[in-house]
Amino acid sequence: MAERPRISQDASTLEASYDIVIIGSGYGGSIAAGRLGELNRDQGLNLRIAVLERGREWALGEFPETPEALAGAVRNSSTPNVQQPLGLFDLRTNGDVHTLTASGLGGSSLLDSGILTAPDVRTWEQEGWPEQIRKDMEYGSLERCIDTAKTMLGASWRPSEGKFLERVGQMAKAAGLAGGKVERVEGRQHDFEYAINFGDVKTNDQGMPMGTCTQCGACATGCNAGAKVTL
Repeated sequence: MAERPRISQDASTLEASYDIVIIGSGYGGSIAAGRLGELNRDQGLNLRIAVLERGREWALGEFPETPEALAGAVRNSSTPNVQQPLGLFDLRTNGDVHTLTASGLGGSSLLDSGILTAPDVRTWEQEGWPEQIRKDMEYGSLERCIDTAKTMLGASWRPSEGKFLERVGQMAKAAGLAGGKVERVEGRQHDFEYAINFGDVKTNDQGMPMGTCTQCGACATGCNAGAKVTL
């Protein structure tokens, strides 16, 4: 298991004021903080930047792996008094629509599957997108940005064999789908790229220690191996 330094600080360390305060450490918040931090450093702006997160930092080995641990990690936002306020899984029941989202340092990246796939180009042709995005797609700059993101996240292909695909096959068989066979395209499951370390990378481009994927299939409940790239 990879060992990573804790990066969060207790609320008691907050200062009275900041130049920039970012609410939430998910996809929007983390990227905004990272880019502003780089600008702050490179241009010597000396800005005081804070990122506020309602959830706690989950270290490797702390993500729930049993039904009992899972039950104790559910943050129920639908009750009058929020139960388990530092729970990882934020459960919201609202009439006909129920949602389960992440609550913790890194936001939804803690509980996603790590799949990296660019939208079909026809997506950007639909009405409602800003004109600049359409121009970026036309001139190829949007594609270059997507490639940059994949490079930064260390996009790689999942091995075509292993415990993960065996589990997918078992789930498919249990659901009565295709006799439990897993679709493969060119030897890769569904031809997806992942922000997961399947090889021997010890440290990612951001300087964080990386573990190697064990193909346990627990990407969406928190990676205890430290193989998934999270925000």
